[in-house]
Amino acid sequence: MLDAGIDVYTTVNVQHLESLTDVVTQITGARQLETVPDHVFDAADEVKLVDLPPDDLLQRLREGRVYVADQAQMALQNFFSARAT
Repeated sequence: MLDAGIDVYTTVNVQHLESLTDVVTQITGARQLETVPDHVFDAADEVKLVDLPPDDLLQRLREGRVYVADQAQMALQNFFSARAT
């Protein structure tokens, strides 16, 4: 698409960047199986990082605004949590 002159806009969680797999696994205890090769990220003309406070993310999960209900519940139980740093 890029070669055809088509602009591409997308979102990606940093946990899915290939080079961060080990760091994410250390922090979360969950290995990401779906990753984006770094060369795709490196080729971007522009990158905007957007972060959300943990409590806001947890609320969005509970409201079903991130995953459907079953997936949201599993994510809340097994992956997402608010921790003091």
